[in-house]
Amino acid sequence: MRAPLVQHAFERYATGLVSLDDLANELHSMGLRSLRSGRKVYPSSLHIMLHNPLYCGVIRYKGNVYQGQHEALISWDLYDRVQKAFEPNGTANAEQKHVFALRDFLYCDVCGCKITAEKQRGHVYYRCTHSKGRDVCDQRTYTREEKLAEQIEDVLATIEIGPEVLQSLVEESRLLDEQQGRDGSSALAALEDALAENRGKTDRLLDSYLDGIINQDTYQRKAKELGQDRIGFEQRLQALSAQSGDTRTARLEALSATAAGARIRFKHASIEERREVLATVGLNATLRNQEIVDYQLKKPFDMLQIDSNGALIHEKWAILDLNQ
Repeated sequence: MRAPLVQHAFERYATGLVSLDDLANELHSMGLRSLRSGRKVYPSSLHIMLHNPLYCGVIRYKGNVYQGQHEALISWDLYDRVQKAFEPNGTANAEQKHVFALRDFLYCDVCGCKITAEKQRGHVYYRCTHSKGRDVCDQRTYTREEKLAEQIEDVLATIEIGPEVLQSLVEESRLLDEQQGRDGSSALAALEDALAENRGKTDRLLDSYLDGIINQDTYQRKAKELGQDRIGFEQRLQALSAQSGDTRTARLEALSATAAGARIRFKHASIEERREVLATVGLNATLRNQEIVDYQLKKPFDMLQIDSNGALIHEKWAILDLNQ
């Protein structure tokens, strides 16, 4: 499926950690191929793709943008962040002169502008860009990166799931997997029966045509309808077969491992690795008077947040009663 790879391309380029050349190699190793040649997608093609709002669920026609009928693969916020990633020199993220660990993940709580960074006397400081004008915002202070990093560690600690909670999640997930497996088996059997019936109808239709029972126009019309039905059945069968090997429990365990290790990884990471951690969990924090006053995490990490006692706090888990 190309959709997850397209989403990955936008998310990776928005981090500011990769050039188009590196991204092309990365996507090629993940299985992305050109539809025309079957070869690696060129950086120039990625450049066009990352500038195309089609993936936000719209279409561009004669200079105007219209709402499309297709499903959006990415959000407008992610699309905008990718466009801004091209701004520094119009070429590639990796060619930026300075890369700061927290830039692009912090916003001013007063005016909503981005928090920028600069290096002074060996230390990195963050401040509001005042893009809407200095009269709009009263935030004038510069905040040391170390102070903000400590606060971000506290945020990441809210998804540091303990072993007992993880065990409860895994047990519940296994039950759901078992139910999904039973439902999936029934659905697979029903689709296989439908395909068999479709083939039988197609064979009988051909016999009727060859025996002169129906004319050519009727045969072609009926054969087309059956062919379309068959394609639909085969696509649904393929999708169900792919899902059968991708269990909810495996995804949950991988996700939980990422969440549980995010704080430690961030604490001891390089600048690029810190940015990767924040891009993965989707930190979107607002800053006021040198303090992070609000933040949002990317789904589903926001559903893995815990309280001071280590219990999951999202309302979804209250239904499953996993915190007992």
